[in-house]
Amino acid sequence: MTCAGRTSASCSRKRRLMLLGEQRDLSMRARDAAQARFDAGSSPRLEVMQAQLALAAAENEAAAAEGTASAARAALNALLAQPLDTPTRAVDQRRHR
Repeated sequence: MTCAGRTSASCSRKRRLMLLGEQRDLSMRARDAAQARFDAGSSPRLEVMQAQLALAAAENEAAAAEGTASAARAALNALLAQPLDTPTRAVDQRRHR
């Protein structure tokens, strides 16, 4: 991911959302692998439950980060007297001087 033309906060938020998405994907794969081992009889049910718990935690963290980003966007739009769901785009002020 490139951050050219983005503010530091915007870039950090995008990176965090991307990393949380990757964490969620890894948790899904771990859960599926644990389920396959359990179905094959080579691991206890506890392993599946722990993987499901880790997946739920990853999904909750990703949802919270997305909600925080959405709230920040809405707050900015409110300050700019724009409709709250207006997409925002960061502009690098160094390029416009």
